[in-house]
Amino acid sequence: MRSPAVLRPAFLRVLLIAAVAGLAACASEPPPQRAFAELRFTNQTPLVFGAQGPEVVNRFQAPMADPHVEHLMPLSPEKAIRTWAKDRLQATGVGTNTLRVIINNASVTETPLDTKGGVSGFFTDQQESRYDARADVAVQVVDPEGHVRAEAISNVYRSRTLNEKASLAERERMWFQLVERLMQDLDNQLSTGLRQHFREFLVAG
Repeated sequence: MRSPAVLRPAFLRVLLIAAVAGLAACASEPPPQRAFAELRFTNQTPLVFGAQGPEVVNRFQAPMADPHVEHLMPLSPEKAIRTWAKDRLQATGVGTNTLRVIINNASVTETPLDTKGGVSGFFTDQQESRYDARADVAVQVVDPEGHVRAEAISNVYRSRTLNEKASLAERERMWFQLVERLMQDLDNQLSTGLRQHFREFLVAG
């Protein structure tokens, strides 16, 4: 009768090294990228202006540190504003005036919320964090000398809270929806302002 196989110490060391290497490789791999529907504004009639452009000027620099979280989001307000300008604003290229979009603020900040401890806190789903999103955008028609001939300004704000038991995927979904709502407000305000104050330059829309 054949005796059962015995693993030699050297072979055991090889298996252990291979297992550790496999775990290290898994740990170094980035988390899978979650796909979100692209936020576009092509379902609306673009606003067409008799000017050059449009050009986008970003005056907001993301701090890349707490409490700011723009750099962690699947869709940042800055990127959404640039997409909005591309989809909603068009210029004929006629004349010497320039259509300009200025991003003064495109921030999202995180504020920890007070939660209950102890037994009552354990059995309660609590809101752990609040996220405040802001977009401050100006659209201008500027002449060759730099004088502002027309201007519309929108300063919008949205806030959402997140449950302490939310997963990373749920957090990112909430962030996307937060920016989506923020941009709806921005589009409504600026569309109204542009039609009211840019009549001299508005060709269509």
